[in-house]
Amino acid sequence: VAELERGGCTFLWQARAEDVVLAGGRFRGLRLADGRTIESDRLVLAPGNSARDLFELFARRGWPIEAKPFAAGFRAEHPQSLIDRIQYGGTRRHPKLPPADYKLADNPRVAGEPRGVFSFCMCPGGVVVPTPTEPEMLCTNGMSNSHRSSPLANAGLVAAVSPADFAAEGFEGPLAGLEWQRKWERAAYRLGGGDYHAPAQRLAAYLARRPGAAPGTTSYRPGVTPADLSELYPPRVQEALRSGLRTFERRMHGFVTDEALLVGVETRTSSPCRLVRGDDLQSPGLGGVYPAGEGAGYAGGIVSSAVDGLRVAEAICAELGPA
Repeated sequence: VAELERGGCTFLWQARAEDVVLAGGRFRGLRLADGRTIESDRLVLAPGNSARDLFELFARRGWPIEAKPFAAGFRAEHPQSLIDRIQYGGTRRHPKLPPADYKLADNPRVAGEPRGVFSFCMCPGGVVVPTPTEPEMLCTNGMSNSHRSSPLANAGLVAAVSPADFAAEGFEGPLAGLEWQRKWERAAYRLGGGDYHAPAQRLAAYLARRPGAAPGTTSYRPGVTPADLSELYPPRVQEALRSGLRTFERRMHGFVTDEALLVGVETRTSSPCRLVRGDDLQSPGLGGVYPAGEGAGYAGGIVSSAVDGLRVAEAICAELGPA
């Protein structure tokens, strides 16, 4: 931060942007919640993928925004020692080896159409964390501390969903994916019994469509509630997830086990909306506004978001011309 400030950057901490100021179809400033306006003629709009108030602002104003595909599913949590045995072999991980991770993908056909299923944000030696941004809705994510010292490993196990899936649940328009997310996050909150307890089921029991024993050890706080996760998501998504799990078991024998848990739900894999931009990377009708990164719908993770940010910076430089 200090180095950026020495280069001329200014950081506004504890400041919430609420609106943009336009004149003649061009960006002229950013209005903050405290009443201040930051005057400028360029805005790199790089929100997170949960910037629901921003998406709603675009839709309300009729600015260019559209629904986009993303993926949804559950968090799978295994003993780290089990993942180590599967990936490294032997009974114990050599002390010089890091906690093992994995990356899995499948493309099963469901109702005659392919639907991608994959592991997401794998966290060796990590924890499952709550990530809701609205009351009485529940979603989860995962993280690893630097030492990766948790005895548990987790990853999102998710299936691709598209505007056709949103429409099948009655959601249309640019916020269709967002409302689809909200539906299943509310359902997960209720299924968990409230108080942000997460619904959970042993992985092998979920695949076998049976109740199974109560969930075992988990890193998730404030805790889990035994539940039938078949009550979450439409049948085609459930079918795709189960088909993917069967493939993952063939590739990593022992992956499907009662030692593992599925924790619901993982819905924030990427943005449910795209802030539309033209070939010049500006938002049509909002001159000087440059949507960028994952939250704006143009990347799929940290690195690709950074690359997209570089593209936007180059576009601004090209527009400004030689200094």
